[in-house]
Amino acid sequence: MIELKNISGYQRKRRDIYVFSRLISTSTSRF
Repeated sequence: MIELKNISGYQRKRRDIYVFSRLISTSTSRF
């Protein structure tokens, strides 16, 4: 149970980083 929670939190963090990096790449390509 604890491991599953840790994995879900890790995936959520990775997804946030992925979205953030995509946001930066799109804004830089715009300029």
